[in-house]
Amino acid sequence: MPTCHRRVAGIALVVVTALAVGLAACSRDRSSLLSNRPSRPISGTLPNPGAPTPVPPTPAPTPPLSGAFATYAYHAPLGYAVSTFTTRSAFVLYESGAFYLKYDAFEHRYIGSYETDQSRVLFNFGSDSRGGAIGTLKGGLLEVEFSDLMQHSDFENAVYRRVE
Repeated sequence: MPTCHRRVAGIALVVVTALAVGLAACSRDRSSLLSNRPSRPISGTLPNPGAPTPVPPTPAPTPPLSGAFATYAYHAPLGYAVSTFTTRSAFVLYESGAFYLKYDAFEHRYIGSYETDQSRVLFNFGSDSRGGAIGTLKGGLLEVEFSDLMQHSDFENAVYRRVE
C-alpha cells in the first residue's frame, strides 16, 4: 500500500476511534443523568388516575335563525374611529333570541344568542371563548360595546341603526 494511502487509513482509524469514544461518553453521561433523577416529584402531587377528568361546560344551544327579525346596520363609531369592514357590518336579531353579526367583507357570520334586559341587549357568541358584547337600545339605535377580548380580535364598538 502506498504511503499516502496508509496515512489516510491511519487518520480515518483515529477519527473513527474518536467518534466511538465520544458517542460512548455521551451515552454514559445520558444514562447517568437519567439514573440520578429523583424518584418522586420535586413539588406538587401526581394526579389521581382514578379521578374523573373535568369536562368543560357545554355551551347552551343557539336558538334557530328563524321567525321575525330586526336588522341594525352600522351607523357611527362608538368612541374611536372604526375600520372600513366595520362600517359595512350589521346585527340581525331574531325574535327567537338568536342573532348574527355579518360583515360585507367576509362570508362568515358570527352567530349567537341574545337576551334583553329593559334597554340592554346581552350578546353571547355561542362557543366563542372571546366573550360577548353589551348593546344599549336608544330609540332606533343600538350601541354595541364588545368585551376586551373581542376588541383585541378586531371587533369594534359602534352604533347601529335599525333598518328593518
